[in-house]
Amino acid sequence: MRKIGLVYLAENVVVTGDTRLDAGVNLWFGTVIRGDLATIHLAENVNIQDGCVLHTDFDVSLTLEPGVVVGHSAVIHGTRIGAGSLIAMGARVLSGVELGEECIVAAGAVVPEGKRFPPRSMIMGIPGKVVREVREEEIARVRMINQRYRELAQRYVDGEMAWPYGKPST
Repeated sequence: MRKIGLVYLAENVVVTGDTRLDAGVNLWFGTVIRGDLATIHLAENVNIQDGCVLHTDFDVSLTLEPGVVVGHSAVIHGTRIGAGSLIAMGARVLSGVELGEECIVAAGAVVPEGKRFPPRSMIMGIPGKVVREVREEEIARVRMINQRYRELAQRYVDGEMAWPYGKPST
């Protein structure tokens, strides 16, 4: 586990290239962030869970705005994700996609290249399409997940969480 400034990087996280991580960003096991083709910016309190891949196309930057949550094994490729959005487990967001604030991309969805979605869009399916507006309780859940991961990152930094479980025995 590594804490650099106010950013949490779990073991085996890879961050390369032109990548900017703001305060409160927490990156979990097995995540790869490659800013080798264009800039990647993760704004305040972005949560990237285990096994995610964030990359870009040539000269197509990637920005995740404040409070974004990215679920396990998601792939995000050269895009803009609006503040407070959730990219659920296993979702794929392809190049040039722009999501408004507080959107949810459902687990397993594949969002096609170049699509734009208004704030509070619930996006599901293959190809990903808007199925309804995101509900207030869903927005509250995204915020809660984000907060819990920041708290969990602090527990790791404080040594409360260690392999295999809990504090190391003395």
